[in-house]
Amino acid sequence: VCKESGELLCCDSCPSSYHLKCCEPPLECIPDGEWTCPRCACEPLPGKCEKILTWRWKEEESKKEEEKSASETTESGARKKPKKKLPKAEREFFIKWKEQSYWHCSWIKEIQLDVFHPQTYRMYLRKNDMDEPPRYDEDGDDEKSGGRLKHHHRSKAEDPNKLYERFFRYGIRPEWLQIHRILNRRTFKDGSVQYYVKWRDLPYIDCSWEDEEFDLPDYTTYVQHYEDLRYVCGVDGKGIKKKQRRKKAGEDGHCRGPFLISVPLSTLINWEREFELWAPEFYVVSYVGDKDSRSVIREHELSFEDNAVRKGDKASRIKASTVKFHVLLTSYELISIDSACLGSVQWEVLVVDEAHRLKNSRSKFFQYLSNYSINYKMLLTGTPLQNNLEELFYLLNFLTPSKFNDLDAFQSNFTDIAKEEQVKQLHASWDPTCSDE
Repeated sequence: VCKESGELLCCDSCPSSYHLKCCEPPLECIPDGEWTCPRCACEPLPGKCEKILTWRWKEEESKKEEEKSASETTESGARKKPKKKLPKAEREFFIKWKEQSYWHCSWIKEIQLDVFHPQTYRMYLRKNDMDEPPRYDEDGDDEKSGGRLKHHHRSKAEDPNKLYERFFRYGIRPEWLQIHRILNRRTFKDGSVQYYVKWRDLPYIDCSWEDEEFDLPDYTTYVQHYEDLRYVCGVDGKGIKKKQRRKKAGEDGHCRGPFLISVPLSTLINWEREFELWAPEFYVVSYVGDKDSRSVIREHELSFEDNAVRKGDKASRIKASTVKFHVLLTSYELISIDSACLGSVQWEVLVVDEAHRLKNSRSKFFQYLSNYSINYKMLLTGTPLQNNLEELFYLLNFLTPSKFNDLDAFQSNFTDIAKEEQVKQLHASWDPTCSDE
């Protein structure tokens, strides 16, 4: 607000009033008819702002005006003509839109952000330096770039989609624009189709619906993978192929799951990579993340059937007769937290990495997992039990509760575990090839 006196131009849509020279751009004379101020005439946004990625100075005509004004002098040094009031410098903000992918990020005017998201705008002003825009090191040394921009900067001349100019130079990682997999599809009454896309290195909460015609790298390939999976699983009434594959798998002695693998969060990414390397035909789901991400997984990754799992943050039973995935990777904590959902699946195989967590029968992990329906159990551990019979007993009790159910008897039978004879006897007692007699 300039706080100067003089005639004011009143907006016909709100109580605001302006000097002609204070308008953006400045006005020469009072306009005819109705007039709305810049805030009321502000162009609507294409969506709801999720976050501000960065900002820049708008390339204004003011620079051209300054150059033109500077040239309007005589060679003899005559007095310059009065300059017009130039528009003030204006910022543009790069916005990530809610429920849209990073492909749809776009620049908006500062006034648009101030009008439609004033709280987000003011919070950003308080937390950031607004004198100079953030800079991203073109050689990839900037902390935000993570060393990923160097290659893209060198090859941007060969980049037909101008991804560097549009995204990478403003801190968007290349992986965030790459499809990880397609989770679902929906068809509208007009026949148009959208696919629900999971983006690489982003949580499930950042999945987005994309039009079938949207121009994305390898989009058609991933769509075909998704449609093939639906066909194999007998969705859309195509169950013959599914039965044939199951019959063949049974004849070959193979088990196609579902497999439940409980691992530490720190090693989960390694398990994902190993499955991609050794079993690329398996559909592997990583059931991790916050409650919102897990809600997306339950809704779109567990079954092809609509409403197979009740929507919402709270886990519930799976109503579907079959599951969509072959392998589900999850953490120890979620085995307990979301047992209502995970415990309702008929698991063919359970694998527990770092299984020494099961050495205490009073732990939630032990108690909840014992109630799961599992045909085959495998425990992996590299931690020595240090001749602790109680810990060993509970591992065996988890594997075969009908056989190992008396701790006192077990300890009395193996009082001196250091002896070779008792070690052999102990090995024979848990040998699955031995009879229970």
